[in-house]
Amino acid sequence: MSELKNSPRFAITVTNAGNDKKIKEAFEQAGISVVFTCHGQGTAPSAIMDLFGLSGREKLITAGFVDRSETPRLFKTLDEKMSFSQKGHGIAFTMSPICMQKCMMSVINKETPKGDESKMNEQTSYIAILAAVAGGFSEEVVEAARSAGARGGTIMKGMRDCNHEVSKTLGVPLVEEQDFVLILVPKDTKNAVMDAITAKCGINTEAHGIVSAFPLDEVFGL
Repeated sequence: MSELKNSPRFAITVTNAGNDKKIKEAFEQAGISVVFTCHGQGTAPSAIMDLFGLSGREKLITAGFVDRSETPRLFKTLDEKMSFSQKGHGIAFTMSPICMQKCMMSVINKETPKGDESKMNEQTSYIAILAAVAGGFSEEVVEAARSAGARGGTIMKGMRDCNHEVSKTLGVPLVEEQDFVLILVPKDTKNAVMDAITAKCGINTEAHGIVSAFPLDEVFGL
């Protein structure tokens, strides 16, 4: 139990663009030494964006590794600096690094925790779905997700680079521009949303999509 309590978590925040300094300060106060940031575009309808207080469409996504025991302090700092407890000021959540690649864990010199993943999945209420598709197919992902009950998502730009064996097996280019779509959904709608995205933008479509899901152990601001 103590091992799980102090194991690292991948903490992610989604806020309006322009909050770089405040978010960075909050992460530093929680002892997060490795921080990743990128900008994305919110896709939820304006009424939903207004409800969450996330005015505008450009979003700042910030991520880093934090000890699970420090998560309450991170959330408290976010609330003090940006009033995260009030809907619309931002979303913060964590997920277990049991879902992350081992090479990323080695970068921060931490071992992957040996927790009971099945028990963790039973306890979580929300799921993070991450769809990686060929550039230009993000809107199709969002449309498919909404048709299955999702409210929207956050779009990020990047690249996918794979080796010859993977490229041949999956039938995708070695290097391809990617749209990443991050969607948070209640656990009971996960399968429907993933099935809808896969049917419209899966690996066997022009989108060359790969869809993954991650259990969230804490959600704040949603």
